[in-house]
Amino acid sequence: MRSLATSVKAQGVGSAYEEMIHLLAEYGKDEIEILRHGLTRSDVIHFHTLDPVSFLRMKLTRKPTIASVHFVPDTMKGSLRLPKPIQRLFDGYTLFFYRSADYLHIVHPDTADILEKYGIDKKRVFFIPNVVSGKGFTRKNPAERAEIRRRYGYRNSDFVVIGSGQLQTRKGIDTFAQVARKMPDTKFVWAGGFSFGALSDGYPELKSLLKNPPDNLVFTGIVMREEVCDLLNAADLFFLPSYNEQFSMSILEAAATGTPVLLRDLPSYRTVYAERYLCGSTVNDFVGIIRELQGDRERLKHMTRLSGEISEMYSGQRTYEMWKAAYARCAGGVSEEASI
Repeated sequence: MRSLATSVKAQGVGSAYEEMIHLLAEYGKDEIEILRHGLTRSDVIHFHTLDPVSFLRMKLTRKPTIASVHFVPDTMKGSLRLPKPIQRLFDGYTLFFYRSADYLHIVHPDTADILEKYGIDKKRVFFIPNVVSGKGFTRKNPAERAEIRRRYGYRNSDFVVIGSGQLQTRKGIDTFAQVARKMPDTKFVWAGGFSFGALSDGYPELKSLLKNPPDNLVFTGIVMREEVCDLLNAADLFFLPSYNEQFSMSILEAAATGTPVLLRDLPSYRTVYAERYLCGSTVNDFVGIIRELQGDRERLKHMTRLSGEISEMYSGQRTYEMWKAAYARCAGGVSEEASI
């Protein structure tokens, strides 16, 4: 297993990698041995980042290789701001890296069609979702949640809305702030910062917003995942108005804490979450939905149950069994009839 993702704090690929390591260590301790950056003894070599050293090792080994597709050029829009020539070079390298792997792991089923558009055979592609194991992100009991709210200065009567993720255009921070401005009696908090600094798309505009946010909106900056868990438990609603997502770790973390989920209406969500979340398309849509929830505690409880169902759908044991089967198939070779 090789990844450099954790070298950049508070970004989804690093969180997905950490959760996967925990998953395999917990459920596969008697069946799978994880070698960090070990090539010679491995049956399968799995790459999570596209760094040049990983590419070189992929090219030099004769062992079966897997590359996790955490992003493709189509889904990078609004994430990083690079000069166009460098962006084209990066996009070309990304696809060359994926084409060089024996197998490609995708975290959202729809990505298979995108890869096929780039000339990558679907028989080499398999889907296994991201996972939040449940150890780091759990729903606290009422007394614990009340204590967390007191710690952050929230009253019992406050309705708290949280969003989380990197500060970048793609995450819909503009919409989040506009909704907050229209709801001055509601508390909003965004947990996350500029993980890639000035390279983050929308950096100048978002820096300006951070200097002059609505009075009821707090930007925490980069925080550790433990604090994100506490903030989710303190909140009444998780709100992520992203314009583009694959299989968001932030949503899985919210679901694991039983926090009701409100998202932008994107086709990619329908594929993996069915009807277990609320969605809207405009600022007024989101304001209306939040107002309804504020006046209907029973519906809020119902949405809490649905978040729990999302978490159960992508449970640790189920996801581990998928990985166990995938590694076995990749290690043994896969025929056309038995493709993953």
